[in-house]
Amino acid sequence: MDKPKISADDFLNDKKGGFFCDKCGEKLVKDDNFCQNCGKNFENNKKSNNTNKNLIILIIALIAILIIIGGILSTNLSNNSFSNVVDVGGIEFNIPEDFTLTDSNYNDVGEEYGVNSPGFKVYSSVYENGSSYIGMVVTPYSTRSLADNRISLIQEGNEVQDTVIGEYSGFKVMGPDKNAFVFKKDGAMIYLIVSPDLENDIVKIIG
Repeated sequence: MDKPKISADDFLNDKKGGFFCDKCGEKLVKDDNFCQNCGKNFENNKKSNNTNKNLIILIIALIAILIIIGGILSTNLSNNSFSNVVDVGGIEFNIPEDFTLTDSNYNDVGEEYGVNSPGFKVYSSVYENGSSYIGMVVTPYSTRSLADNRISLIQEGNEVQDTVIGEYSGFKVMGPDKNAFVFKKDGAMIYLIVSPDLENDIVKIIG
């Protein structure tokens, strides 16, 4: 009576207490490289099986790494969500949650010259997180135009570039390590000073 044929999958699974040749059904010892009955070579099967196992291990390892990286990126994005709303001179700004207030001032420049005008009142705040910087200087009722302000800054030797900040037109003042974005919002003259890593987030900050 012929021995039953065993599939290649059954060869890899010890279902009957041993391994069997998938050609003639002869029972094999686990480490046999060929069948003693029909001579079929199993060396390539084992190599292929080991290769597949190594590939699966590699894929699992890569998935684990991606999950870890994804978790880190998710945490960083969460830390940088611009959900902390702050008020500077009546203008609201959105600050990342991990930033803390390091400086805040109010000055009435008009007092120095005996001028009582809301256009000379200046509010400023600085927020930092150890590596990044956001500074806001606000003159709530500025009567000065952006064009006049731009000319004055150029005359003082500053490098100035026209720019659009969200829905607001203004200009950018280049600094040695930080740049200032100057624009008007709700009648206020605003100077928004940020470290280079936050320049792409200007629109988020001003809302």
